[in-house]
Amino acid sequence: MEPKSYPEIIDLEGYSSISVRETEQKIESVAAEIIRPRFRNLSDKDIGTKSNPRDFVTVADQESEEALKSFLTDLLPDSLFIGEETYAMDKGCLNAFSEQDTPVWVLDPIDGTSRFVQGKEGFATMLALTHKGKMKAGWIYDIMAKQLYSGFENIGAFIDRDIVPTKGAATPPSGLLGAYYLSKEQRAALKNIPTDLDYDVSFMVSAMYYPLFLNGTLDFAVFFNANVWDQLPGCSILNGQGLVIRNLEGDPYTSSLGCFDKGCIIARNESLYEQVKEEILKPIEPHFSFGK
Repeated sequence: MEPKSYPEIIDLEGYSSISVRETEQKIESVAAEIIRPRFRNLSDKDIGTKSNPRDFVTVADQESEEALKSFLTDLLPDSLFIGEETYAMDKGCLNAFSEQDTPVWVLDPIDGTSRFVQGKEGFATMLALTHKGKMKAGWIYDIMAKQLYSGFENIGAFIDRDIVPTKGAATPPSGLLGAYYLSKEQRAALKNIPTDLDYDVSFMVSAMYYPLFLNGTLDFAVFFNANVWDQLPGCSILNGQGLVIRNLEGDPYTSSLGCFDKGCIIARNESLYEQVKEEILKPIEPHFSFGK
């Protein structure tokens, strides 16, 4: 797909146009005013946990999500919202995806909260906009590097609003397998898979994977299970470049309820997708529950 120029607005059928620049300026201002000042400046009372002792949440996560939620739902009246911190309080918010005719914002205010708490760089704000089951737009803002990655359906992907040319796969193709949420047995199964593909097993923050596709470092990736706010924004960016994105059962990765929770495969083209499915997924299938 030939990339087009940077869009000023996003048009959604039946809704008012959305200013892309206004959206991005808000992401950047929330990072500057709420998140960045607290980097290496958190007190014990600013830090809590959610599902387990390593699942951190900070006052910066909560305040930045509230600020962006208020802005986004005002920017696009009648839209729905799903955020990581909202979900922690209300699991039913995912039902927004059952309202296929209604636009849905999906936000991770700080992807990589554990790094943020530890005073390490490499965390980002991730945002996606979906409508009628389609990935319309995605943003990743590297908060400390002050770098913005974005992508728009049928338009292209951008770094700091500069177009990223579509790239072909390397020889051999290079990829990674996201192992953060896996059991010890499953992680062991990912080692030494008999394949001609070049791959690493990775535990990186989700937001840091997707820029590696844009700079040509990655040609494919497999995420076995992850939260929708960890994957949908990045997948939406790469969807703008026309990459193949499917869940582990082979269905198109969309914002339909029941699709996104089955992991995903990202590949530069259809033939590489088939190779990943055959040479990566098939050998390890006994250790996982994917497949039809």
